[in-house]
Amino acid sequence: MKLLSLISSAGSTVSPKRVRTKLRTALSTMRMLQAFSYESSETGGINETHWSAAGSISARQANSPGVRESLRNRARYETANSSLARGIVDTYAEDLIGDGPRLQVPSTKNQGVSRQDAQKLEQIWNEWVDTVDLWGTLLLAVSSKVTDGEVFSTIVTDEKVDHPVQMNIKLIEAERVANPYSSDIDIREVDGIKFDKNGNPTKYRVLKHHPDDRSIAQVNDENDHDWIDADYIIHFFTARRVGQVRGVPDITPALNQFAQLRRYESATLTAAENAANLATSIQTDNPPDPEDESYSAPEPMDEVPMTPGMATVMPDGYKLFQTKPEHPTTTFADFRRQIANDIGRCLSMPINVVLCDSSKHNFASGKLDRMIYFKKITVDRREFRVTEIDRIFRAWLSQAQLVDGLLPESLRRREPKLKFAWMWPAQIHADPAKEGAGLRHRLETGVSNEIIECANLGHDWQDVLDGQLEVEEYRKELGLTTPEKTPALSSGNSNSDNREDDDEDE
Repeated sequence: MKLLSLISSAGSTVSPKRVRTKLRTALSTMRMLQAFSYESSETGGINETHWSAAGSISARQANSPGVRESLRNRARYETANSSLARGIVDTYAEDLIGDGPRLQVPSTKNQGVSRQDAQKLEQIWNEWVDTVDLWGTLLLAVSSKVTDGEVFSTIVTDEKVDHPVQMNIKLIEAERVANPYSSDIDIREVDGIKFDKNGNPTKYRVLKHHPDDRSIAQVNDENDHDWIDADYIIHFFTARRVGQVRGVPDITPALNQFAQLRRYESATLTAAENAANLATSIQTDNPPDPEDESYSAPEPMDEVPMTPGMATVMPDGYKLFQTKPEHPTTTFADFRRQIANDIGRCLSMPINVVLCDSSKHNFASGKLDRMIYFKKITVDRREFRVTEIDRIFRAWLSQAQLVDGLLPESLRRREPKLKFAWMWPAQIHADPAKEGAGLRHRLETGVSNEIIECANLGHDWQDVLDGQLEVEEYRKELGLTTPEKTPALSSGNSNSDNREDDDEDE
């Protein structure tokens, strides 16, 4: 009321009633805003402690050289010392690359390439791949990306390559692409990568040796470097933020869980060993008189010999206690399994793949869990194809076209560019009989065809048909009868398969 009276005495034309109405409206608005606010945006209390490290720095600052070095070193350390981490990295790389995708050059009328010429190109490419062990190199590249966050590949001319196309792929560790000076002088350079005004990399500053290679550093200056054009460098990493140009390890979110799991296992083992070593303890509530020399009592920390498997009568006043073997606890296996599940989630890897243990899964649940993982593998294969394999093949093809007599005439200096595809290794099915039944059902209902199904199995449909024809002709030469094809499953058989799946789920 004092506030309202002051407003009235100041000569204001606003009546006290209107002032009260405006105050009530303002308070109501404040309550409404509080009611519809985000709890995570509130400050103070638990939120202040939990979100104390949250900030709004840029992607470039968040992934500074120091941060990436720390994450890289810890990821490498865990992978080198943890069997679980090593297995996860190897499994992911092997599932992604396998024995390598197969090149497929379609021989269509629009392509203008005959089937023979396409097969000749595929054969020459496969010979070069085996000569330089391309898939082994790219397998290492994928493993390095998981632990280092990024890997660089450079296209070089190698006279040691025993092939008409003397091109090779050399990997460069992340530390070698860097600015050896204290800070980036050029605003368009980010830790060894120079960009144009549109954000496209133009050059890479590559150190001539690893900055921590002490034996070479004693001879050469650690700041010696070469500028390599972006056309000859392939930078393989996954951006998690807009504006991110350098990568962090894919297993970064799981590093704390790796450490927790190793500490928990070590603590459990230490407790179990201590319980086994200290089998019993002796206590007394009636220690003897130290001045009584007629009785020799054990001193504290003395070891008392005892006969194994025999009942022992303790002196008067002494009690024997046996240490209870309480480790590992009943929750040890559950805790370890839960941590392993959290670790695999950053790679969409299910727990049965992380632990190589499907004992707690039936057929249906094990297959269902792996579907999400295979979906990630499919997405990552596309990224890997666009970033790595397509660029390598185009560079190889441009050099192969310059070698006289190597490629058929229809494949030399082509305009427009040659169309090609990659046939990735198929995922192994746990039950080939059920997978075959599904394949036949898709073909019979017309929702698929031999081209699609052969591609899903990692085969060229034309090669499959040519192989069938060749086998049939050879069987005729040997006088062998052609085996009858397996009849399509009837609806009754399909229902039987469905009942089996239901039984397994139950």
